[in-house]
Amino acid sequence: MILNLRDLGGYRAGDGRKVRQNLLYRSGNLNLPLAVLAEALNPLNIAMVFDLRTESEVRKHPYTLPPAIGYGHRPIFASLDDGEAGPQLDYPEDDQALQALNGLNLPDLSGKLDNFMTKLYLDMGENPGIFGEIIKEILGQGGKPVLFHCVAGKDRTGILATMILLALGVSREDVRENYLLSNHYRKEEIDRETERIQANIDNPDLVDLITGMLLAKEEYLDATLGFIDACASFDDYAHTRLGLGQGDLEALRERYLE
Repeated sequence: MILNLRDLGGYRAGDGRKVRQNLLYRSGNLNLPLAVLAEALNPLNIAMVFDLRTESEVRKHPYTLPPAIGYGHRPIFASLDDGEAGPQLDYPEDDQALQALNGLNLPDLSGKLDNFMTKLYLDMGENPGIFGEIIKEILGQGGKPVLFHCVAGKDRTGILATMILLALGVSREDVRENYLLSNHYRKEEIDRETERIQANIDNPDLVDLITGMLLAKEEYLDATLGFIDACASFDDYAHTRLGLGQGDLEALRERYLE
């Protein structure tokens, strides 16, 4: 089962049209056996997968796609280091890594993680050129179904989905709903990870802090949206920040709205 796999279709645009279904998919990581990926993706007729993870994430969790599906590695960030010489802020995947957090200073860790996540979203809003490039590549697929993903399918994937839906004229309310739905589609994983965290972390406040990394949060999305709100319109943001011309936006709407 592919985590957080869903279709962007079905939302109503401002001009009354709806986003076409079965063409634009988003998900979490695809590091699953080839047979599982084939069973899940082949029926969707996926032509291209865009992998938004960093180089180190790809090396850590590689996967192989069915032969009919193209692959494009399009990292949103070169790395997830906290600054040029800072530590790698990976999510603690094993129990030993979780237990090691018990000895850290909670206020320092809290500030570091909050600042780290906010910084990611601010950067995606201020420097979204890679999203514009991916949108152009999606257009280049000629209307064939595509899928894009990161690790959990909530942050980088959530912002690319946000940019696409806003470009199609979907309301801010529906865009926000689509972003927050990651918490619903990942509920079993969140519950399972919360139990593991509680079993390895002594401090309840630290438990809350670490489990918070599993969630899509409105305040993070708002950090990105603030850069869009600073422009006269989304189209203006698309022109000046995403690098999308009016022809690109019109082509996107013609192809993905009905």
